[in-house]
Amino acid sequence: MEFPAEPRVHAILDKIGILTPEAYLVGGAVRDLLMGNAKAVDLDLAVAGDGYALAREVVRQMGAGVSFVPLDRERGTARLVLDRGLGPTIDVSSFKGPTIIEDLLRRDFTINAMALPIAAFRRGDTSAVHDPLGGQDDLRSGIIRACSRESLEDDPLRVLRAFRFQATLGFRIDPDSLAYFLLLADALLGVSGERVRDELMAILHTGRAPAALAGMVSAGIFKALFPELEPTFACEQNSFHHLNVWDHTVETVRQIGLLAERKFGCLGEFGEQIDRYLAEEQVRGRSNRSLVNLAAVFHDAGKPQVKSVDPDGRIRFFGHEKLSGRLFAAAGERLRLSNRELRRVGSLVEGHMRPFVLLKQELSRKALYRLCRHFEEDMPGLLLLFLGDLGASRGPDRKPETFPQAIEKACRVWKLWDEWKSAPPEPLLRGDDIMGMFGLEPGPFLGTLLKRVNELHACGEVRTREEGFLAVKRLLENGRDRS
Repeated sequence: MEFPAEPRVHAILDKIGILTPEAYLVGGAVRDLLMGNAKAVDLDLAVAGDGYALAREVVRQMGAGVSFVPLDRERGTARLVLDRGLGPTIDVSSFKGPTIIEDLLRRDFTINAMALPIAAFRRGDTSAVHDPLGGQDDLRSGIIRACSRESLEDDPLRVLRAFRFQATLGFRIDPDSLAYFLLLADALLGVSGERVRDELMAILHTGRAPAALAGMVSAGIFKALFPELEPTFACEQNSFHHLNVWDHTVETVRQIGLLAERKFGCLGEFGEQIDRYLAEEQVRGRSNRSLVNLAAVFHDAGKPQVKSVDPDGRIRFFGHEKLSGRLFAAAGERLRLSNRELRRVGSLVEGHMRPFVLLKQELSRKALYRLCRHFEEDMPGLLLLFLGDLGASRGPDRKPETFPQAIEKACRVWKLWDEWKSAPPEPLLRGDDIMGMFGLEPGPFLGTLLKRVNELHACGEVRTREEGFLAVKRLLENGRDRS
């Protein structure tokens, strides 16, 4: 089987093969080829000599369409980028030792410590694979095994990366490697937030995130990276819950995954919208699915600190969502999330209790409008988090019919949100209209009046401009909006 790279990639590989006597494809591309999953776009090469200088020479000879990106001059590492970053990339690195075997011995996991000469790789000829640590056997057995403790110490992020491979490949982690992880978890504190973020977000994008989260707690990783979450690990809850706070958190992520697969009732009607929303990226490589799951991870983070017990023994968590939002904000800053991501996840964490009013009463169209207006583009995320949270709460005081009823009500909210999003109503009145009629000056009070009257219009309670002016007059007379 020939590796299905585009022609220019093959041309670059040919050029590298001419320029250096030893050049190998390494890492994920080899692993994917051996798994029969030859669809990689970005490739890693290990070469004898100076990989940095080699990459520069390739660009000089190939001409337009291939760009040179310096990565690490001292370690001989550079990147070849096609189509100004819109096409595939090829990372070129000098051997990490005197030979390709020494290079492979210093890599992270055995399933990535394999190499193919580029000519054999292009032909799909795996008989020429270099595999000094038995990576092919581990690949067949579905095992993630560290090449050595030393390789983990060289880059502690590899401890977290193991769980990313567990989540993306569905493999299990070797017990001896897990023992290393326990010893090295604290070393992750020295890793940059950006690198931790990228691994964590890749984990949270997958359907296997719950198992990876549980494993990271067992390995001491979450305690090291997110000490604000440690109190949740053994925090018991009230009788609406069957799990402690942390186990409930993991179950919430699992329930969101099931909801994303539209396994419940009327959600199937919104399948395409769910898929689009979860796949959308706020920042390249970081999806809404990752952000919603991150919100789930932190949605109850504040519960241990606000926990109280009534005289009758009832456990309460008043105001936990606000504290959870603050705890997330601190963690999100450490992860170097973008401002947009911080706002969106923070809004979901702090607002995750608002849809629970759906369990108590039929909301007015006005209340639903306010909910949709507040969360805007993140209404799907809010509803998925709400339903995931509820589905993970199966204590004796939670009636079995509550969850299917909540799904039906959430679908009605979703439909309303979809209608408003598709055809938002035109404003009935504008600022100039109100200022001219009532002699008001521009300012926050005018903005409040506009918001109220246009809200009434969107909900069908005010239909004409005349009715709109009457509504403004009533608001002015009762003075409620001046406070």
